[in-house]
Amino acid sequence: MKSRGRVIGCLAGVVLLLVCICLAFIAGIFGTAFTAVRSSTPYQMAMAQVAEHPQATEALGSPITAGLLATGSVNVINSGGAADLTIPVSGPRGSGSLHVLATRSNNVWQLTQLELTVNNTGQVLNLLTGQ
Repeated sequence: MKSRGRVIGCLAGVVLLLVCICLAFIAGIFGTAFTAVRSSTPYQMAMAQVAEHPQATEALGSPITAGLLATGSVNVINSGGAADLTIPVSGPRGSGSLHVLATRSNNVWQLTQLELTVNNTGQVLNLLTGQ
């Protein structure tokens, strides 16, 4: 009976180890994806612009910081590309969601849409035109 208990204990340990390895692999994939989005030029451009925009700082306060789970995609093909990102942001006065659209042509990124939705009011601020 003692050997049967040891076998079951050993199998449970192996299963637990495999589960941990799988979870670490999945976490690594997500971590790499989030890091890639956060280090992208459109993300950096958007965060620089929202941090300095008068309407954004009035609504959220200063400093404005990004949340952890930015989502979306950044696609680069040769010298062109496109990005579509949603970045959670917050400041001392509140939080919101920054929606970013950008295009890349001749290796140069340009923001085509930069909208901040303020969570507590639902107000949408167009940070490219100031509307």
